[in-house]
Amino acid sequence: MRKNRPSKSRKSQMEAFGLALIVIIIIVGFFLFLMFRIKNPIQDYKKQYIAEQMASNYVISVTGIDARECSAKSYTIRDLLIACARRDNVQCSGIDACELVNQTLYEITNKSLIAQEFKFRLFTQGLNWPSAGEEINIEHRGCDENDPKDQSGYAILPLHPVPRQIKLILDICK
Repeated sequence: MRKNRPSKSRKSQMEAFGLALIVIIIIVGFFLFLMFRIKNPIQDYKKQYIAEQMASNYVISVTGIDARECSAKSYTIRDLLIACARRDNVQCSGIDACELVNQTLYEITNKSLIAQEFKFRLFTQGLNWPSAGEEINIEHRGCDENDPKDQSGYAILPLHPVPRQIKLILDICK
């Protein structure tokens, strides 16, 4: 009795056909993946994170900068803002702390944010300078409190022992 067995060549042909079919399916899947990826580009999360942190890092860095006019006394922007809010009699090169911090912040933003054409607003809360209810307010390209914000960062400066604080806030508008 003879059993009906496929020949070895026929078996090889079936294996080759199956292998070719698998390769074709993989290639089609790869092209579908590429088409999907091209339509939806990969977001660079690192760049997005850096952009989101820029405003906060900028404000924190600015508060640590020494004012050029106060090089002998080494007052930072932070020190000058606090002295201004407390109405301390701090002067550097004949300029009082409030005026000096306003000038210095404008110079810094002019050389950084304005030079890079950012639309921004850098302002204080709680300073009450030059008179009660007024604050430092540096705006560029029409960014104001009503514009939608892309980023926002702030530094809180406590006025020890007085239970008050100053905020230096940077809003980068869209």
